[in-house]
Amino acid sequence: MINLINLLILFALGIVYLFFYAKIQRSYFKKFGEGSRPLAVTILFLASVISASVNLVHIAEQAADANRFFLSAGSYGKSFVYSLAYFTGMWLFSLGTFYASFLITSLLTTETEKDELVNNNIEFALLHGIILISLSFIIAPPLTKIASSFIPYPELPF
Repeated sequence: MINLINLLILFALGIVYLFFYAKIQRSYFKKFGEGSRPLAVTILFLASVISASVNLVHIAEQAADANRFFLSAGSYGKSFVYSLAYFTGMWLFSLGTFYASFLITSLLTTETEKDELVNNNIEFALLHGIILISLSFIIAPPLTKIASSFIPYPELPF
């Protein structure tokens, strides 16, 4: 029963996480055009969703551990609150990483990013996308280790 509740919490929060992340990103990318959006913009949009998904996978593992701990102790409320806090924190981190990647990309190139995306510079969009996804793979695991320190696991005598 604990595993089923854990799965339901993670599934529900994962769907909400991706839905609202994609919705926020879609509204950001609307300024590049709705129907005739350049392929470079679409590539960057997809890379941002992939990056957020990488972050989601890492925080879901940590949330699952927290859920098992709290659910086995009968603390259903704490289980949900910790999961919600982890998912919300990682969601905000994903948005922050997306905007920070513009800064990193601007330091690596001399072009103006928004102009290059409007001009459908696919190479530029791929570079930015790779930077964004790489940042997620590099930063998400240590971030989840920090998140695990907030779970009040019992102290072991050794």
